[in-house]
Amino acid sequence: NGLGSSAEKKTVTFDDFSSVSLPTTVGGENITAAQIILVKPDSGRVKGSGIAFDLSLPSGLSTLPEPVELVYNYNPATIAARGLRESLLRFAFHNGTEWVIIADSSVDTTTKKVKAKTKHFSEFQVVEAVTSKSMSEVIVFPNPAKAAAGHDRVNFNKIPDSATIKIYSVSGHLVRELKDDGDGNTAWFLINDDSQKVESGVYFAVITSADNRRVVKVAVQR
Repeated sequence: NGLGSSAEKKTVTFDDFSSVSLPTTVGGENITAAQIILVKPDSGRVKGSGIAFDLSLPSGLSTLPEPVELVYNYNPATIAARGLRESLLRFAFHNGTEWVIIADSSVDTTTKKVKAKTKHFSEFQVVEAVTSKSMSEVIVFPNPAKAAAGHDRVNFNKIPDSATIKIYSVSGHLVRELKDDGDGNTAWFLINDDSQKVESGVYFAVITSADNRRVVKVAVQR
């Protein structure tokens, strides 16, 4: 397994010649990237590919000053051999307990690329998103969302297939409507439907699927 670099990008290359490319530096620090051997099991919401790597900075900083884009150039033969569906490929990070899909992650099956943006360094893996049918599994984080801690969104993970999420103010005004894109994950970037930042306060997220409904209280601290 090799690690190559260029003036602007570095690449982690795997045994099947697939690769992940990412910036060489962030915040003035060189990024250290290395393929890892997984010992952490899949969570109930992801099916792992075994294609995993660790990203770190010399300072040990894990919360980044700016988003970093990860791009996985995958080998379709590898994905098929591992029993994964291309259309549900995503990036996930390990939160210390389980693998969690990055909300800002997507796949392009034409160019054979999986992309994600992250402001947090950790262990990452390319996974297949496993959709849920139960509202009891829904995870909402960070909650509260604190601007001082670098939070720029609230993630909704493990939501049922094709669910909608409506964000309401305490007065009952509809602030934002979101939709699951099929992988069971989406994010509210703390804006309203006019793309304006919402104020500090308490909001209610109404998550609705074909046969179920759940309300989650969400706090925003600017």
